[in-house]
Amino acid sequence: NSYPYRNITLNGQVANRKFNGTCLTRDANLAFDLNGLLDFSQSVPRIDMEANITKADLKKLRFTRENIDLSGRLNLDFTGNDLDSYIGKAVVSGADITHDGIRIPFDSMTLESQTINDQKVITLISNEFDGALAGEFSLKGLANAFSACALVRREK
Repeated sequence: NSYPYRNITLNGQVANRKFNGTCLTRDANLAFDLNGLLDFSQSVPRIDMEANITKADLKKLRFTRENIDLSGRLNLDFTGNDLDSYIGKAVVSGADITHDGIRIPFDSMTLESQTINDQKVITLISNEFDGALAGEFSLKGLANAFSACALVRREK
């Protein structure tokens, strides 16, 4: 997004399409400590990392046009080539998210994707809501489904 990140320190091993190590960022609009593995050496990539985000100003980082700030801890452990093939878990804890200075009542979430008896099962548990999706479905196709619903709604 044409944002010039500053004050980034990487320490680790990079070889054979793998990074195993740490990343410390002390940019004016993004501060985090990350430790983990990014492995693209196999046909199915693997990500196993922990991050502590102390500051992320998404508007100044040019991820959004709105004033959204966040902090919290992130733990990722999954494999997959795309949204539909991800298997594993993502955990957000101690989250603090504000929109225009107003705190959003969200502080934790666990998202898990697995295959049980040849069916894809996705569970989402948070302090605000819980949900599960099981069966044969495509997450990549959901964006198109929501777009089609919005189009039908606008035409009425």
